[in-house]
Amino acid sequence: MVRTHIVLVSFPTQEALNPTIQFAKNLKRMGVKVTILSSVSAQNRMTKASSQTPDGLTFIAFSDGYDDGLKLSDNQEHFMSEHKRRGSKALPELIMASSEEGCPVTGVVYAMLLPWADEVAREFLPSAPLWIQPATIFTLYFHYFNGYGDLVKKICNDPSCAIELPGLGKLTSRDVPTFMLPSNTFSFGLQGFKE
Repeated sequence: MVRTHIVLVSFPTQEALNPTIQFAKNLKRMGVKVTILSSVSAQNRMTKASSQTPDGLTFIAFSDGYDDGLKLSDNQEHFMSEHKRRGSKALPELIMASSEEGCPVTGVVYAMLLPWADEVAREFLPSAPLWIQPATIFTLYFHYFNGYGDLVKKICNDPSCAIELPGLGKLTSRDVPTFMLPSNTFSFGLQGFKE
């Protein structure tokens, strides 16, 4: 009997870890073996929040060079590059080790800011993104990257302005994710969602 074994690749922030863990718990209740792959800083964050990984979930950590977490003063592009480089090595190692241990991985689910996980996983098995924001935000990003970028930027730059996008109704700057606002300090975010 082939047992389903899913690897969840999480971005190492609390905003990504919490929904990943909740999704993992739901998969486990369905009888799925779940392994969460993320960075050492994510594992440290989980350890501080609780004394152990939730029952039945396996957490595998890799060093992305930022084991104490990303600081605002750190070079974000370097962080993303190192996270990708080192994660792209850790994921196939995990897939191969699981197979050798008799519990092969049957699929990979990855956080939206980690498109490299999809590229790596596709060499071995099926993969899918885990979208952790409201569907409205997904639609807004879709429109932004597909012909409506200037219109969305207009409301981001002028709080008194309102626009309408197909399927979304009236939007103002209060309705857009902070990654789209001029005050955004995380330059990697918008590009990561585009990828």
